[in-house]
Amino acid sequence: MDSLKSRLMKTLINVLLVLLLSVYLQAQCTTDEHSNTITDSWQSCQSSVHPVTGEEGFHWLQYDFGQVYALTSSHVWNYNVAGETGKGMRDVSIYASNDGENWLFWGNSTFEQASGLNSYTGFSGPNFDNLQTRWLLIVSNNNWGDELCFGLSEIRFDLGETQASSLAEVQEYAMPDILISPNPTSGPVSFESERGDIYAIFIMNTKGQIVLSNSTDSRSASVSLDCSGLSDGVYMAEIRTPEGNISKSLVIQH
Repeated sequence: MDSLKSRLMKTLINVLLVLLLSVYLQAQCTTDEHSNTITDSWQSCQSSVHPVTGEEGFHWLQYDFGQVYALTSSHVWNYNVAGETGKGMRDVSIYASNDGENWLFWGNSTFEQASGLNSYTGFSGPNFDNLQTRWLLIVSNNNWGDELCFGLSEIRFDLGETQASSLAEVQEYAMPDILISPNPTSGPVSFESERGDIYAIFIMNTKGQIVLSNSTDSRSASVSLDCSGLSDGVYMAEIRTPEGNISKSLVIQH
């Protein structure tokens, strides 16, 4: 009888060891899994001013990498708290900057809703195609259903080769000085550059949609746009030059 008990105990111990080893190996092989606890996520339940347009009522994250890096692919884990995945960011607008003040509109992206499970592995995020930047701003235009709060768990950025030798070099060549006048405006507005290198201007609303544009075949020191057909509000003007792109706020007030 004691021998049978001994064999049964050894069998039970072996089974437990196999189960524990399986769990351990699974944990080692699934390093991209994200927990569904609130302490491993970020959330914002109070909106603030849009850093680029100055408009009220937005939730956003701003990353400062400390120096200029070349961003390539990314991986996103949306807000993964169990039962609260509706807080996750959905349609986002992304901006880049090398000085933290002048912003380039990079593009829009849609973040998939999280599963709320401990086995959540996220999804492939935007490919930034070697974007050279120090600051990255992610503004959420909506979420997956929550009426108050917006959230995100984690973003991993993959780095490529940085072409600029220093932050000062990037700022010198990528950020020419642009004067917008008048601003606010109810009609015509001019964009002026001391370098005479403007070749395109795009006016975008807060969702990143182009509502007005003007492009030329040659560089120009001054470009004018008639904004009389735009509704009152804060827009973003993206000025494109050979050295880089600049984003500035433009206020329409009739």
